[in-house]
Amino acid sequence: MKLTNKQIRSIAESLESGIKVYINRKDYEIREIFFPFNSVDDVDIENDEVEAIEKKWTAYVVLSQLESSEEYRIMQQFSDQVEDKALGIELNNVLNRKSPFANFKIVIDYSSSRTKWFEFRQSMYEAHVRDQLQVNKIEMAENTASHNIG
Repeated sequence: MKLTNKQIRSIAESLESGIKVYINRKDYEIREIFFPFNSVDDVDIENDEVEAIEKKWTAYVVLSQLESSEEYRIMQQFSDQVEDKALGIELNNVLNRKSPFANFKIVIDYSSSRTKWFEFRQSMYEAHVRDQLQVNKIEMAENTASHNIG
């Protein structure tokens, strides 16, 4: 059994949304748990879900979203390779000011490269998922495209 490209894409989308993904090493069953920690009740529900996984699965892998430093590098990489050079300069400028994440989002949301940004970010998240799966020796379908984050 191998994880499909479709599953990898779905995992990447979940991670991008802040959802932790658990993969059973035995049968590659996938469980997703969102950890908002908005209230004590949320923490109890999440802990119950994690405990259920730990009891049911003898071996599993937990995938988490990218660290903010990795997200920042992705924004830098996009800024450096964007076709619109003026936009690239503007994006690089906002990355070097206060609140780089919020300001990057504002600039990109009002640019003609918004869709390209989302595609680029998705491909980087998929590469992140593939890297984690490879490190954890989870079999996956052949890689169709990969961008190195580091």
